[in-house]
Amino acid sequence: MNRATLEAEESVEAERAGNGERLPWLEHLGFSVHLQGMARHKIVSSYGKPSPLEPGYKVMVALGEISTAILEETLGWCQDGRECCMTRPMAVTLTQFAQAHKEVDSKFRGFYTKLEPATVKRYFAQWQGLFYYYYCVTKGLALVNDSGEALCQATTEQGKYQALFEDNLEDENTFLQETFVNLLSLTFIRCTRESNQFGSILLSYCASLAVLGSGSSDQTGGMWREPGNLNSSYSALIYCAQLLIFRESLSLSSLTGSDRKSPDENVADLSAQWLNPKRRTSVGLMLHWRLYLFSVSKSEVSTQEATRSLDQTQITYRGTCISMEEITKLYNGTYKRARAILNRDLLLGMNHLPRMQASKLKDSSHIKSTGWWFGKHEENSDLLHGADRSVMDFILSKQE
Repeated sequence: MNRATLEAEESVEAERAGNGERLPWLEHLGFSVHLQGMARHKIVSSYGKPSPLEPGYKVMVALGEISTAILEETLGWCQDGRECCMTRPMAVTLTQFAQAHKEVDSKFRGFYTKLEPATVKRYFAQWQGLFYYYYCVTKGLALVNDSGEALCQATTEQGKYQALFEDNLEDENTFLQETFVNLLSLTFIRCTRESNQFGSILLSYCASLAVLGSGSSDQTGGMWREPGNLNSSYSALIYCAQLLIFRESLSLSSLTGSDRKSPDENVADLSAQWLNPKRRTSVGLMLHWRLYLFSVSKSEVSTQEATRSLDQTQITYRGTCISMEEITKLYNGTYKRARAILNRDLLLGMNHLPRMQASKLKDSSHIKSTGWWFGKHEENSDLLHGADRSVMDFILSKQE
């Protein structure tokens, strides 16, 4: 295989999965047209954590760290405590767009402040990736076409805040650094592009998130992420946008003058402008995309569901019909083979150990809430006595 052929296979060329199947949702959203000809691994690396050897490493790391610190501080203002500034009306206003989402996704909960720490970390990392992507793409460090043009250009406003940030980065003025990163974040949210939606760095980033990197994952799963998995990334970005809008509403309410409004009024005004699916702002379009992709993923799942026959004796799954009797045999056979693997490979053939039975293992507490497990129950002590050393003792006895 020559180099040209290899590069063609590793670049974005068509609205197809790895098996050649057409993906209509890509045609509808225009992602593949926007990214056409770009190497997949370069697209993925454009929003990854930068290497110390990369140009602009110091600036990118600072942008990412400060943007995360801003989000963490703002989330703290939303949670219960002395610094809490979030009111119920504000939280409701931030989710005005969610009614259409709830109609297709009953589990969609809109703005929610009590997320798991792991979820918060993942959401903020997604926004941090947006800053890496912005810097790499607009500075021409990644995703440059054959004519030497960047995939996406910074707006005049973004370029101004970026320059001011870098000037104060050298002076180590943390207050001004945070101020300009916050202003830069807001430009991502409110950017409006009438002629080319991918002129928005946020929407270009959303398109890039749909691409899988090169490697075995491409060969098995296709060139593009599943719509449902992609939607989780969009949910993270929307959540961060909600936090930043809330932060801006507090900032505006602290101003003096006759035009000063309450935080609740500011949240309502900003949400109507920037979190409105009826407006062509970056987040408004992303809300449309999220809703559309959820409908796509839901329809894809429904086509792969198993169906039962009217007499409940057979199940059909993806064109294959199997009787309930065969399913029982399949289950029992799989369970038997799993036990054989357990005894042969994991327990090294030891047959003197007591076999666990669920009915004998007393348990009455939830491990997540109390940190307690069945091994601590006094009625299980005899059954589990010495179990923690059984495998090691057996190995040592064989060596003797």
